Amino acid sequence: MSPKALSQSPKALKVLSKKTEHLREHLAERLALCNHSKRLILSLALRRHWGYRLLVAANSATDLGGSNGKRRNSAPITFAGAFFVPATMCYGGLCGSTFVCAGLRLPRSANPVQLATLLCLAAERGGSSEVNGAIPDDYPHSVQNPRNSPSPHGPERPPRKLVPIRSLETLQPPHEPGPCTGSSRRCAVKTNTTLTLGRIQYRTLAEISKEAGCCLAIGTKEELAGNWGMFNPFAQAVYPDASVNEVYLQERVVILVAEKIDAGAMRSVQRPEIDWSQLEDDEIHKFVVMHEIGHYRDNYSGFDTFGVTDPELRADCQRVIGAVNEILADRYAWNAIRPGEPVPLCETGKRLQDSMTESMALLDKYMPRIRRAPRTLPCGQYSYVPQAMLMTDSKVAYVGTKVSPELVDRARDRRRIYRRDTRVRG
Repeated sequence: MSPKALSQSPKALKVLSKKTEHLREHLAERLALCNHSKRLILSLALRRHWGYRLLVAANSATDLGGSNGKRRNSAPITFAGAFFVPATMCYGGLCGSTFVCAGLRLPRSANPVQLATLLCLAAERGGSSEVNGAIPDDYPHSVQNPRNSPSPHGPERPPRKLVPIRSLETLQPPHEPGPCTGSSRRCAVKTNTTLTLGRIQYRTLAEISKEAGCCLAIGTKEELAGNWGMFNPFAQAVYPDASVNEVYLQERVVILVAEKIDAGAMRSVQRPEIDWSQLEDDEIHKFVVMHEIGHYRDNYSGFDTFGVTDPELRADCQRVIGAVNEILADRYAWNAIRPGEPVPLCETGKRLQDSMTESMALLDKYMPRIRRAPRTLPCGQYSYVPQAMLMTDSKVAYVGTKVSPELVDRARDRRRIYRRDTRVRG
């Protein structure tokens, strides 16, 4: 019907106005229901400290996760993107074809909507069935209709309740307790993959190195020459503050660590004492750094061998000092990552215990160690950054985003200035 004909027919206009009024009331009731349900879920999550992820899960389960006009892009929050995260290793390896969801290990075939509903119900006790281990509360588990007045469209429907299909225990696969080294430590994770040093992990290890009085840099394959870490007793150039444009260099001891470490190859190495196969994946990079710090803090100095006047004794000290220093560095690193735990001995270590004890006694007699308190360097993400960490973009990313671009250009473009030869040649 055209607008002109509609304006000339009061009866049709009255019918259309009545339908419009009914539609407006219906939309208002639906909006009130959604707002009430959202407030109920929000208060329920805040009481249990579930955080953002469970809010999104419950939002999807109650069909309240549509577009929001107040958002900048009016994009809905997808359930899979906001709640599920792939279960990957910390350093590159894929743990398995599973997903981690609110502390549960679930197969890929799990129904996300049912799972979110079940998690919401498992945290409280309500509805038509009990969940073992649930926590009672005053809030019900149903999307309640907030209307109190009778509806013009007919009798009210009873409130719909979300009932879990099965108990929470059935979602958790049977798991036998793994071999844990202590009551406070989690189960061991050992793989034969290549472990990559993370940026946050590098910054944490760099702060530990500064507490020991040295700096930390990521070494190249040419610098490390096949090693996973290296300690150089000779000072190298470092920037006291890499976030400013002022070019100011100091000389400090720098420890090198490999960016990638083959965990299987490292665990298979036979050491003079400690069994490296006991190391877990997340301990390997820290163990390497602490091992090099041990060379700096708790070793016999090779220069002290020249103070031994007897040639035969000097030769004996020079023969055993390398193996003894490796043992001391391994002990220092083990005590740093697992303080209080006994040192695990490998087969070589068990066989050489007596000879290594005699070697340490020999070195203590003729060239004792001098243990000094470390000169701690100022802490900070951009403080005392080795110049080598500014040579490539990948290394700069390990340091941080606020590294001075001018310092990077100066470090990479060091021009040699040649003096012009003005001597008169005959």
